[in-house]
Amino acid sequence: MADYFVFDIVNSLLGKIATYAYEEVSQAYGLYEDVQGIKDTLSIVKGVLLDAEEKKEHNQALREWLRQIQNVCTDAEDVLDGFEYQSSRKQVVKASGSIRVKVDHFFSSSNSLVFRLRMAHQINDVRERLDKIAADGNKFGLERIDVDNRLVQRREMTHSHVDASDVVGRESDRDEIIKLLMQSHPDGDKSLSPQNCLSLFVRWAFKDGQEKQHPDLMEIGKEIVKKCRGVPLAVRTLGTSLFSASDIEKWEFVRDHEIWNLKQKREDILPALKLSYDQMPFHLKHCFAYFSLFPKDFRFINTEITNLWASLGLLQSPDGSQKVDKIARQYIEELHSRSFLQDFTDYGLFYFFNVHDLVHDLALYVAKEEFLMVDSRTQRIAEQVRHLSIVETDSLDHTLFPKSKSLRTIIFPVEGVGLARETLLQTWLSRYRYLRILDLSDSSFETLPNIISKLVHLRVLDLSNNRQIKKLPHSIGKLQNLQVFSVSGCMQLEALPKGLGMLKKLRELKITTKQSFLSQEEVAKLSNLQTLSFEYCVNLKFLLEKEQLAQLSSLQILVVRSCGSLESLPFYILTKLEALFVADCEKLNLFLDEEAQTLRMKFLHVENFPWLTRLPTWIEGAADTLQTLIIYNLSILCLLPECLPEMTHLKRLHISECPSLLFPSTHMHRLTTIEDLSIEGFLAYTSEYRICGSTRGIDVIVVIVDSSMRLRGVSARVCSERRRVSFSFEACVCDQGI
Repeated sequence: MADYFVFDIVNSLLGKIATYAYEEVSQAYGLYEDVQGIKDTLSIVKGVLLDAEEKKEHNQALREWLRQIQNVCTDAEDVLDGFEYQSSRKQVVKASGSIRVKVDHFFSSSNSLVFRLRMAHQINDVRERLDKIAADGNKFGLERIDVDNRLVQRREMTHSHVDASDVVGRESDRDEIIKLLMQSHPDGDKSLSPQNCLSLFVRWAFKDGQEKQHPDLMEIGKEIVKKCRGVPLAVRTLGTSLFSASDIEKWEFVRDHEIWNLKQKREDILPALKLSYDQMPFHLKHCFAYFSLFPKDFRFINTEITNLWASLGLLQSPDGSQKVDKIARQYIEELHSRSFLQDFTDYGLFYFFNVHDLVHDLALYVAKEEFLMVDSRTQRIAEQVRHLSIVETDSLDHTLFPKSKSLRTIIFPVEGVGLARETLLQTWLSRYRYLRILDLSDSSFETLPNIISKLVHLRVLDLSNNRQIKKLPHSIGKLQNLQVFSVSGCMQLEALPKGLGMLKKLRELKITTKQSFLSQEEVAKLSNLQTLSFEYCVNLKFLLEKEQLAQLSSLQILVVRSCGSLESLPFYILTKLEALFVADCEKLNLFLDEEAQTLRMKFLHVENFPWLTRLPTWIEGAADTLQTLIIYNLSILCLLPECLPEMTHLKRLHISECPSLLFPSTHMHRLTTIEDLSIEGFLAYTSEYRICGSTRGIDVIVVIVDSSMRLRGVSARVCSERRRVSFSFEACVCDQGI
């Protein structure tokens, strides 16, 4: 059965109405009482939604009632977002000294009189519909439940404390159980014995030794484990969903749920996964559904999924103080702790992960009402679909797409698959005015229609890797809700559109352009910008002056790649950054005149600088903050920074293809915080090999050398023409078989 996400939508809508921006604009246009009426009705409806969610599976009329609430709330969000746009537009007009901007504003449909009349009509319509639906809900006799108590208590995922003596089962199977406890995700279809299933379940459902205090829960747990049919993923997922839940009713709910009665194959674990999903808080359910838009085996990066969730209003801070990337990380960790995500590669600010194939099936199952992934087999897109991904374009046609205007998302997630038909793009832009996310990456149209400016609700516009587009309409500057804008990889783009400085909410800007100089005043106006990327800007000689950089008060991440004419980085920018990625800039001088200052940099990636014999001294300023250092293809690099042993927070050190590097350093053993160490392709070495003499909890050590050297205290195995070495020291904990 497809799921609804009504509670999360209502909660988000109430949060928006409560903001100062909505209150200010609604009062200014005489609509305050109407908006508050919507808020009051929503608050009443929210109180019974939790009970409705619990009872919907047995009541078709109740499911229809929830669907109606979701529809009217989605429409209400579209209407009320008009307030947000109007507020942003007024601020831009007020700040602008341009007479033309002010004249355009006066004659546009957003001027005061037209705006008030239109909004009054739409708000009254929403309020009447909502009041009627709320009244209809009285017949269901729903109880008021104000708080969603389905919160996850995250546990440590490494299980490095597992003691073999505590694992029940035959001696021959004990190692297998420990392996299942330790690895990031168990095989979905590998069968275990009943005893081993119970051991695995206990380790994930209880804190150490806690099962002895709850014999009643253990008895229920044994019955739950039997229903999992020996499948490790089912056992682990249900175990994590019940972690630290001492309420016997929750355990009985899982054991006695009717979903177990469905006819299923032995290896079918969807019932177990669905039960675990049902225990999730609503904010996680809504976020989880968006994984259904991506194909199986898709490799996610946190920044992209964060942009997706944030643009749809799913990352709500209770007190407004948390940034969206912090909230997203919390949500991802919660999903990981429930065994819904796997194969994490963590670089601190950036991390990658996958969704297990069987978990992906669950996402498709619960999201099928509103979410659809379009491929060559798709014959029809239902009118209620709000979020689309397109992974194959062979069958794309105007008649395939819904006439409903409620579509929120269109993305092309597969590399190399994009839109080639400009007529279809014109149809989308004309029809789907409430789009929040428009990802046209890897497309091949030559022009972006000027009508793009009508998509005033747009949060994400991704035009990356379009090799044909040459110009962009200046009307993009009217998209004042835009948070993410990318033209990265648009190799033929002659210039950025004018009016970028009007995009006050922009958090991420990725640029490829043929320009030699940017409009510094425009970029400097982007005070909320957190990520700035320059890729393949082959003519760009300078970035920004200090005066303009000072205005980018929120900047955290800078990416500079393949900018062959760029000569220098302004030192002032380094003092602001948390992450710097720089690669393939043949004229770029990384050495700066200024003396080393205290930096706040956490992530540094330096790649393809074949003339560097040493790293710049300004790195010393990041000795107290740097967590990730990646050095790749510096062919004549001789020495690592002298301050390396002083990097007290360094967790990840990756060095690759640096054949002249003298390594290991005699002080490497002082890096007591290292968790991930990877060294590949060096020739020179010292006589000191104490790499992690006092390190605890190290996850990965990989060293690949080109010389046939003998290392004391090191086990080695030949890997093709090179030697792969797994270090094993008394004080280090290393993965076996690396």
